[in-house]
Amino acid sequence: MVFTSTFLRAFALASIISTAVATSDGPITGPTVNVIANSPTKRTLSSIQARRDARDAHLGPRAPQPSTNAERFKRGLQPISPTRRSGVARRATPSSMPCPALTSNQGTIAVSRQDNGAPLGFISSIYTASELYTFTPNVASAQVFQIPTNAPYVDNFAIQAVAGPDPANPFLGSVCGSQGCVLNDGQTGYTYFTGATEIPAGSTPSMAGTTSLAQIGYVAGTETDMFSINCLSLAFSSVWINADGSTPATTSFYYDPSGDWLGQIGDVQAFDNAFGDGAYDVILTFVPTV
Repeated sequence: MVFTSTFLRAFALASIISTAVATSDGPITGPTVNVIANSPTKRTLSSIQARRDARDAHLGPRAPQPSTNAERFKRGLQPISPTRRSGVARRATPSSMPCPALTSNQGTIAVSRQDNGAPLGFISSIYTASELYTFTPNVASAQVFQIPTNAPYVDNFAIQAVAGPDPANPFLGSVCGSQGCVLNDGQTGYTYFTGATEIPAGSTPSMAGTTSLAQIGYVAGTETDMFSINCLSLAFSSVWINADGSTPATTSFYYDPSGDWLGQIGDVQAFDNAFGDGAYDVILTFVPTV
């Protein structure tokens, strides 16, 4: 196996293995704009509505826009960008907008840039040489995952690979990075995504289970049952618990092009400032098989 300088920094196997332990409610006021009665731009509401009616009669009914990311991906459109997930856990309470049931609880996971929505591909069914999850532009090489059938209505669930690259470690695990995994704002902590055995929800980074990274001698704290999904966009979010039991205000998913891995992060800008890897936030979106 050929190790790049980034890989050596990222894993630092010799030293890590020997030491790993794991306001007001009033109205907003502003300047008043005076409209001149004889201004050529002034129109009455009735004339505007008449123009709209004439346009709509000419164009006919508009085609409905795809409402979910799964539909958008099938049409080659960019995904709907989600908001970064707050560390405060949600309760499974009824929504004012009903959540449609999943068409299937098995599917691929699309990867796209968070800054501009550009599609990158799908989480690959083949690990990198470092036993980590990355993405592939080829949907034929995408890994199929399974989520709970009630996933749109619950939080803190696990994502399981179906016939994945490491059957002994089937769950999507978030493993502490070699330079730390405190995912607070302003911190450089990060994780790697790889296969893992399941760790109970609410756990701090745990070494009670195993991960695929053990195959290269890397052992560190891991979390698995931490995912949630937006029932309309089908975009995933997650909550990480730091080793001291605190929960970061926000976490996001990221991709490190220098090391070619996906993972979880608290502040990608702080990470880039420290390591210069060109990492960036990504959106992970579930795409049901049917």
